[in-house]
Amino acid sequence: MNYFNKLIIQENISSFFRAALHNDHLAHGYLFHGAEGSGKRAFSLELAKTLNCQSDTDRPCGECSSCRKITSFHHPDIKLIFPVIGKTEDTEILKINQQISANPYRLTRVEGNRTILINQIRDLKNEAKYAPFEARKRFFIIDEAHLFSRESANSFLKLLEEPPENLILILISSEPGRLPDTLRSRCQQIHFPPFSEGMIQKILTRINIHLPDPELAIRVSQHNISQVIEFATEKNTKYRDRAYQFLQKIARGYAPDLNEFIDDLSRGRDRQSILEILNLLIHWFKDSMHLQLHGAETILVNTDFDEPIRKFAGHFTNLDYDFMVSRVEEVILDLERNAHLGMTLTDLAWTLNTHLRESLSKKENAA
Repeated sequence: MNYFNKLIIQENISSFFRAALHNDHLAHGYLFHGAEGSGKRAFSLELAKTLNCQSDTDRPCGECSSCRKITSFHHPDIKLIFPVIGKTEDTEILKINQQISANPYRLTRVEGNRTILINQIRDLKNEAKYAPFEARKRFFIIDEAHLFSRESANSFLKLLEEPPENLILILISSEPGRLPDTLRSRCQQIHFPPFSEGMIQKILTRINIHLPDPELAIRVSQHNISQVIEFATEKNTKYRDRAYQFLQKIARGYAPDLNEFIDDLSRGRDRQSILEILNLLIHWFKDSMHLQLHGAETILVNTDFDEPIRKFAGHFTNLDYDFMVSRVEEVILDLERNAHLGMTLTDLAWTLNTHLRESLSKKENAA
């Protein structure tokens, strides 16, 4: 039997699971961890296909009834759970499942203050009591597992401690340190390194996504395929506009406007949306940095903001982009640890404003 021949996956992941499958040594619980955009969720679904594929030669074949049902989220024994907010509608969950079905590498999530709810885990535990309907192995996959609530983590632990023989549990996390030790210690931990540039190029070709300069997008995204795909889609247009507005107000430094903008961002308490905006700010700075390093012929990742980025880079010619990026990255970590939204964003805005003003002062003195 051949395994994973049709997949684009990291060699360490492929060799590990090929050996486990050949030797029938699969664990009941896994923790797939690694940076965002390293293919953890996509591979977890492919592993579910592999163990339930009906092909006699190559698994997963992607064509048999079982593979097709898993791809389309119509298989009764394969469940993907992700963080939601308390009032998330079933239609929203269905929409996200459809997006993952169309492209498992794409960044998809419910917007808002998300968590894995106790009711989601109770539903899984209830299903685990019964034998699979169709599958050889039933799969419960928990995406962004570091967003377990305390109650849901304790409830899931009981399932992880005594899983049924025919059940495989997979936790997925880019921040495994936030998971309780009790969960981590009961899972076999599998690290997913970032994709190589060549692998990302192949995946983009396979899913029919084209960029004007994919090499630059891959470098700027630090080999995060989800971010690369975001650059080629319209999903984050509103975040790009908000990131641009935020940077404009930071650069102008007019306190009433800047404070009003930050208040508006913070009012909805939608932490994830703010993180998206900050990540786009980082990509803006990296585009500007590439312009300064490589000149006007540089092809930007943020092609829809080509002119404003070129004006920004031409105006602020003495910026320490490493400092700018690292400061935003620090704020992202602070917000992920539940720092106060308004105060943290205000501190960031004035820190960046000070640095922008200092760069202009150096430019004037040099002239």
